[in-house]
Amino acid sequence: AGGIWRRSNTKMNFYGVLGNILSMMAGRLSFIFGFTGPSYVVDTACSASSVALQQALLNIRTGQCDAALVAGAHLHHDPASTYMFQQLEMTSKDGKCKVFDASADGYVRAEAIVAIYICKKDVAKRSYATIVHAATNNDGYKEQGITFPSVVLQEKVIRQVYEESGVDPL
Repeated sequence: AGGIWRRSNTKMNFYGVLGNILSMMAGRLSFIFGFTGPSYVVDTACSASSVALQQALLNIRTGQCDAALVAGAHLHHDPASTYMFQQLEMTSKDGKCKVFDASADGYVRAEAIVAIYICKKDVAKRSYATIVHAATNNDGYKEQGITFPSVVLQEKVIRQVYEESGVDPL
């Protein structure tokens, strides 16, 4: 949104500036709801929600907080990014997502926001599930390029979670 605003002839005000700073998103939620403790935005592309969950668990386990609101958002603020993905032929030509189908010809962009509240068991009013463990990794360098996920390393981090949590996947 900041990029669109910069290109327009609209005069930017104080709130427009603050509303377009990524770091202010978490701070604004903390301000509105009176949250204290760690408050930050994680921007690691596709893995951001997983990284945020892992960090929230770490913050709870180390006593930095008793609970956390973990949210993930994917919003299209600037139409230029969609145009660039179309030019790179990354998006589906017919606008339909056909995962695991031979006729798949790209992905479909979408917007979503999801959030979960997690807390220590002893402060929970009700418990619907238990998060046993979380882990993340990074592919590092590979010849295919930065946008190609490593199946080997994704499998490795999944196995790591099972091993570190003591959970038998079978």
